[in-house]
Amino acid sequence: MNYRFGLLVFLFILKQEYCCVQAGGYTEQWDYVRVRPGAHLFYWLYHTTSPEGSLKTPLILWLQGGPGQSSTGMGNFEEIGPLDISLKQRRTTWLSEASLLFVDSPVGSGYSYVEYYDLYCNSTEMIAEDMITFLEIFFNSTNGEVFQTVPFYIMTESYGGKMTAVIAERLLQAISNNKLRCNFVGVTLGAPFIHPEVTAQSWINYTLSNALIDQSEEEFLLRKYRLLQNSILAESWNKAFWLMDEILNLLLKYTNNVNLYNFLQWKVDSGRTRRKLNNGHFYDSSDEDALWGLMNGSIRRKLKIIPKTVTWGGQNISVYRNLINEFMKPVVKTVDKLVSATHLQVAVYTGQLDIIVNTLGTLQWVKSLEIFSEYSQSEREPFACSLNSNTCGFVKSYKNFSFFWIMNAGHMVPKDNGDAGLEMLKQILKRT
Repeated sequence: MNYRFGLLVFLFILKQEYCCVQAGGYTEQWDYVRVRPGAHLFYWLYHTTSPEGSLKTPLILWLQGGPGQSSTGMGNFEEIGPLDISLKQRRTTWLSEASLLFVDSPVGSGYSYVEYYDLYCNSTEMIAEDMITFLEIFFNSTNGEVFQTVPFYIMTESYGGKMTAVIAERLLQAISNNKLRCNFVGVTLGAPFIHPEVTAQSWINYTLSNALIDQSEEEFLLRKYRLLQNSILAESWNKAFWLMDEILNLLLKYTNNVNLYNFLQWKVDSGRTRRKLNNGHFYDSSDEDALWGLMNGSIRRKLKIIPKTVTWGGQNISVYRNLINEFMKPVVKTVDKLVSATHLQVAVYTGQLDIIVNTLGTLQWVKSLEIFSEYSQSEREPFACSLNSNTCGFVKSYKNFSFFWIMNAGHMVPKDNGDAGLEMLKQILKRT
């Protein structure tokens, strides 16, 4: 049966183990992988449109943040996939440079689901264990075995960066122990929630320096922040989470609901955009109403394998709630280990207009990396995008570590400045 989306005609080929579609010059495949009894991860794979083909082009695994947001939804249709949220071809899709593997992780995100409530992940380590199981199965599957030898990257956004740091560490161990076969060469951490304590302090500094709050509001926020610091010091993780949430709500109040993901924008609470968690909120930077309709409408009908009991995004809040005690724990030491694995390319990037994981806070925790002394002596170099000569970013590198400053973009860099995101990707892939 044929379905028409915009100008593209998708021909569905249903097979016993997976689904495969030839569409618009690329092949796409999707399937579920059971990572534990009752716990199912959904993935969507696109083969590159590069003339070199899938066998000579890198494979990128893209993981979303939240935790609980959907890679197959947000990353795919809002940021780097071949089609945008209106199902029109995206000019700056990353598919031109690599094959793309979107996975809804942790279980319960997007189309992924659990059969029982106690199967949700309650730690970053548990998320990593599920992902290693997924990768073991994927790289040995009909869909994945062709990618065993191509350069493999994990690229992420926001809380996905925290998850990826631990996933990457476990993946290196699994490869060393011959548990799976892949050519793992790099991680890219976009606006990564690596050091929550430092990040929370940076919200205050960043909003003050950008004229979004005044000194009296700054002082009140700093009093709250000192309470958060004490909670982290005492490892009172639940209390630290709710203090963080309180600070965010105060920031929204003081700034008249500035968009924490792009401070040039303001927004009014639309219900879904800030979903209430008891007395707190679940923050989201996407056009969630439109994406919700797309993923639970025409895309669901296209995929054909989504269980009737599963709603895209229906378990997201449960994913988030089960990780509240994990939320404020740092993973800086894990990132340092990855950088120390000198054969692994590690890149970090932030958007100039982002508040929630801003550049100031990210640069602060980068100072704690062992290579910082040598890295700090490197020159920061500007780069332009291919379609205009204006500076769209800066990059500073030392050995296998790179930091990218992306101009005119907020938290979701490829969505806000697709040209800069694509140019950054090209530079990262050239470094391998």
